[in-house]
Amino acid sequence: MTSLKHPERSKQSQLIKLRLLVWLTQTTTGDLDELHFRNDPPYLDEVRHEGLETVTDQSPFYEDDFLHRLYARLPYAQFIIINHAFLVQYATYFGAHLNQPYLVVDEAQHLADYALRTNRQKFDFQVTLNVVRHQLDQLDPDNKYGLVTALHEAAFSRDFATMRAWLVEFDRQLTALSDYLLKTVQAQLGKFKQPYQEVALSAEDWQAFSEDHQGLFEQLNILAEKMKTLLTTISQRFESQAAKWLPSDNEHFSGFANNLMTAFDNWQRLVMIQQQPTQVSDGRGAYLYWVTVGQELDHVIMSSSLMSVKGFLSQQVYANFQAPIFTGATLFSSNRSQYLYDQLDLDRETVKVRRLKSDFNFEKQAKLYISKDATDIKDDAAYTDYVVGSIRGLLRSANRPTLILFNSLDMIQRVYQQLVSGNNRVSRLLLAQGVSGGKEKLIKRFMDEDNAVLLGAASFWEGIDLPQEKLQLLVIARLPFDSPDRLETQVQFAQLKSEGKNPFYNLSLPKATLRLRQGIGRLIRTRSDYGAVVVLDSRLVNRQYGQTIMKTLPETLPILAADMPVITNDVSNFFKLHQTGHHKS
Repeated sequence: MTSLKHPERSKQSQLIKLRLLVWLTQTTTGDLDELHFRNDPPYLDEVRHEGLETVTDQSPFYEDDFLHRLYARLPYAQFIIINHAFLVQYATYFGAHLNQPYLVVDEAQHLADYALRTNRQKFDFQVTLNVVRHQLDQLDPDNKYGLVTALHEAAFSRDFATMRAWLVEFDRQLTALSDYLLKTVQAQLGKFKQPYQEVALSAEDWQAFSEDHQGLFEQLNILAEKMKTLLTTISQRFESQAAKWLPSDNEHFSGFANNLMTAFDNWQRLVMIQQQPTQVSDGRGAYLYWVTVGQELDHVIMSSSLMSVKGFLSQQVYANFQAPIFTGATLFSSNRSQYLYDQLDLDRETVKVRRLKSDFNFEKQAKLYISKDATDIKDDAAYTDYVVGSIRGLLRSANRPTLILFNSLDMIQRVYQQLVSGNNRVSRLLLAQGVSGGKEKLIKRFMDEDNAVLLGAASFWEGIDLPQEKLQLLVIARLPFDSPDRLETQVQFAQLKSEGKNPFYNLSLPKATLRLRQGIGRLIRTRSDYGAVVVLDSRLVNRQYGQTIMKTLPETLPILAADMPVITNDVSNFFKLHQTGHHKS
């Protein structure tokens, strides 16, 4: 309700607030999805619950609080449906309050990724310092547009002067901490080939840094807590005099208070990084720490992430439930692979596996094409030209809804620019991730068109549902291996090597295999679907590991490996055949 009180200049936000007020008188669930916004309006970023711990029987909306009511109903529910991230965060709660319930994890191959993401923190020194300095400017008595000038009463002036003095000290000490961290990693920086470099810190080095500068951490913590307390006092005084303020005063003060709280929340992230374990213990896992440094050495970011789920999922998640059941259409990269068991933190000897036959008729519904004449993927320029030329030919031969999957946004932009420029530009609607909008917007536009072309990476490989005639041609520009240049990948490789394991066969290959299967899975979603998949990466047929990947694909899926002119012609014939006879066959 707090955000509804804030004055709005934006007519869109005013209309959204009106819709929210009407909806609040009608909803019984509090689910914002009931409003059916086509895109998430910016105002909705301000709508959030402050946590169950803030809801007491003294709260004015205690009986109406949807989250409180939802949790009160949990013990009586037969089924509770949540996402992976929520499961990882609240497994202990469910185990304690629901007496170790049964657990079914669908799309289980993603659970480890969500566990890693949920335990990832990032603190950007410069972003936080910029917020602090902006508030210092607001509290400058000489700033005629600042908050001190707007609220010129003596009581506010004294508190603002105290707040400003504390912010100055917070800025000084946080800048010092940033400089110390930069000095710690500066010797490891090489020549900048990109705007930023990442430098890994061992757990021991991060622990040593934290201990060496414990005094700074403690002083910054004390300052943050003192400023939060003072902000609460100022806010209460401001609200007690609400009748005297202009709408512009309300907006001014609200912005100041929100920005300060953003700075304090940001600081808490660094505190969490400092407090994370440096050794594997009690199922809390091992953490990776790294520092990101800008090319001008004026931008420092401290990050941490759970490095492995080993011991974490079994002790922090599964221990709160009965023996879990894991389901998914693409769980295994091969019958012998240990990858899935490692990813799910499971003991292979204690796991029972049951495979169910697919009810899709791949022999009649789909066909896989693999190019044999692709250029060397190490030659970026030549490979980009090859991909662009292949896509042009396929789009000319098959006027069908087309999804093209890439491994990077950079490659998407290069291909997109060539497809939309010059005399030979593609005439169909082209939608590109990172160019034409966000994921939800792109999918909505793609589904609204008859034969659009969508270029996507990352999340487009999985989790999107385009059934029947919404998708009929899938093009995979490159086998979905993770970049070996990523710091997290390098650390995982080093960890596997230290355990005597081959990083390629124990991580890279099974991970790419599952992602490829998930990508192909975007095409056939129902028994009435049909479509073609074209892989523009010859490694699938001319490398030994390509055969390993092929063995994981459906046995009845027809496959043609040929040069692109042959593939382009056969794709055209495939759709001519299915246009007249598929649904009758």
